[in-house]
Amino acid sequence: MAGSMRRKRILKWVGLLAVGALAFEAYTRYPANPQVTPLNFAADTRAVVLLFHGTRGRDEPYLTKIGERFAAAAEPGTSVLKYIWSPYSDNQFRARAHAWVIGQRLGEQLANLPELEHIRLVAHSAGAYILDPLCESYTAATRNPAGIEMTLIDPIGIVGAWDFGYGYRNHGRCADFAAAYIN
Repeated sequence: MAGSMRRKRILKWVGLLAVGALAFEAYTRYPANPQVTPLNFAADTRAVVLLFHGTRGRDEPYLTKIGERFAAAAEPGTSVLKYIWSPYSDNQFRARAHAWVIGQRLGEQLANLPELEHIRLVAHSAGAYILDPLCESYTAATRNPAGIEMTLIDPIGIVGAWDFGYGYRNHGRCADFAAAYIN
């Protein structure tokens, strides 16, 4: 009798843990309808450099410096923007889900630039999640896509609670050239 009661308690806790794990996994994979700040580039923009910060990194000083260097060396017709996706980046468990939506919408916006010849995407940490959906939605929405370069700095590659190899398998897959720098 005591063994039967103990077994029932153990099964109850195992069931609760399984339900909790599934709920957490669903929470990490579904976004909370992030609002996307529009890209306001001139219609004749020929090159774009977009920089994306990581989780809780809207004020990352080195990413700002990288943007300043790109801007100082930019040729006419080039726009450089450090895109702030906070507060949607601030929850490390949902950053990937939010980044997916934001990336898709930004790619669609870039497709509206008919003179675009080159896109350079630079991302730190969880910002890396934005790059592939941006690239994929952009190339799907335009007939003559610009060349796309991706630079990933310490990219996060975990999805949910179990997929630790997502980034290794997917980051940079859409780009013409991609490089990752691991600190």
